[in-house]
Amino acid sequence: MKLCILTTAVSLLLASSTATTNNRRRKLQMGMGGGGGGGGGPKPAPSTPTPPTDTTSSTPAPTSAPTPAGPTVLVYPDDSVTTDSCVWESPPNYPAEPSFPTDGGTSGSCIDRINYWRARACEEGWSNCPASGILPPMTECTCCNQCANAQAQYNSVNGAHSMVFNCGEFAQGEAGGDTCADAIDSFMEEIEYDSNGIPYCPDDRHCTPIVAEGCQTFSWGVNEAGDYWSLNYNYYAGCVADECNAYCNNPDSGKECFEAPVFAPDTTGCSAF
Repeated sequence: MKLCILTTAVSLLLASSTATTNNRRRKLQMGMGGGGGGGGGPKPAPSTPTPPTDTTSSTPAPTSAPTPAGPTVLVYPDDSVTTDSCVWESPPNYPAEPSFPTDGGTSGSCIDRINYWRARACEEGWSNCPASGILPPMTECTCCNQCANAQAQYNSVNGAHSMVFNCGEFAQGEAGGDTCADAIDSFMEEIEYDSNGIPYCPDDRHCTPIVAEGCQTFSWGVNEAGDYWSLNYNYYAGCVADECNAYCNNPDSGKECFEAPVFAPDTTGCSAF
């Protein structure tokens, strides 16, 4: 499975959802690989990947961020965050109060697999886990799904990140896979290990947004064949549904937005943004 480059912002923590793409974004290109599977939940206990012979000292994750830009985050956590500290406006997000998966993260969906890895990172003591001992489960910016589908379709034909930032994202990761979980697991193959053999995700990797601290929302798209996935992250800007709708409703945009052929979310009410 081939994994594409990660595209991310000039300043992940200072950009707002209304900033222009020229002022807030840049590209980072890195080498890629892989796929996978596993389990999860609030206390997941899957097998840990075998550390390589040569280990690397961990790099501390960022520990501070400004107040979220945008109206969708109603509660923003500090080091005392608990799993129920993130409450979201719904729509454009779903669910309003996200939770860790109860099926071990094996449904194949993007949100279940992301939240499996967030739970696992704290269970295994990754340095990405904050002092609170919790990376709260992400919610999904469902009102950007159809815009992200247009990206996935176009990029599956024309190359990774040929279409990027059209849906208001700060960062984009793409990969092929039978399910979104396959794509996310390939992102997580970029973890490294500290001197004690404990996994962690360095900065500016495909895994980085998946284990970002605090209340986070994301959107995803898939091509018409259902085998190429785009993951879009907005960090602290929340769900930028207005930008997604502006793109999809623009007759001159050139890339058609459409409903996902698999795992299609309920987009009721999204037209209001």
